[in-house]
Amino acid sequence: MKRIAVFNQKGGCAKTTTVVNLAGILSKRGYKILVVDCDPQANASSTLLMENDENDVPTIVDVLSGHININEAVQVAYLRTRGNGKPKDVGISVIPAERGLSAVDLASESVLADAIHDLIGEYDYILFDCPPYISVFTINILAASDYVLVPATVDKDSLDGYGELVKTIYTLKCNGVDLKILGVFLTLLNQRESFDQYICRQCAKIFGDEYIPVSIRRHTFAKQASLFGRPLCYYRPSSPVAKDYDALVDNILERIK
Repeated sequence: MKRIAVFNQKGGCAKTTTVVNLAGILSKRGYKILVVDCDPQANASSTLLMENDENDVPTIVDVLSGHININEAVQVAYLRTRGNGKPKDVGISVIPAERGLSAVDLASESVLADAIHDLIGEYDYILFDCPPYISVFTINILAASDYVLVPATVDKDSLDGYGELVKTIYTLKCNGVDLKILGVFLTLLNQRESFDQYICRQCAKIFGDEYIPVSIRRHTFAKQASLFGRPLCYYRPSSPVAKDYDALVDNILERIK
């Protein structure tokens, strides 16, 4: 079981879009996926559980508060894989978030890691959708992960957030947490903009092996897929942005190997 935190300290970097689409592509390739929504906005939950009938369901807050075992919070996501076809289980499960998440009081940095331990062997990949800030809760997510994947947009704040993350990871490693940087990649790219292309070249120089040379293009299909509660691979699999995410998964799997 591999655990990947998708994180950047800046909002608007397509973290949730990345989590949803990685989950979709990995499930389509036959892997069993768990998405743990750790963002108080709960956008990953609302997208992947859109077709589910349940309303009042347990969340990650109930797990972290010690009210339930983590297995009780897992919801199977039922997705439409084509058109108006009947929603079905494609191999993605979700632990939903809720807006009260930011107020959860955690006793230590290992609360989430201890809870996740009960899921060992149940899933091939666990994907954490992180909030866009560093806090005790974020440290919990990183401490529960094997890898951190960093989506970044072509602007200074987004890339500066990566530098802060590296410092946080170094601190965790000093405390015995075995966390690796899977890589940083650019999202919401406009390939027609010379500045965007310039940033791609600069990132390759600055980040070296930690730079993933797969950029995710800005495309309206990504927003549409989220609106209809589906990963792109089940909504517009032949679209340019869907192919970008497919190439990203290829690169990630190669790095993990």
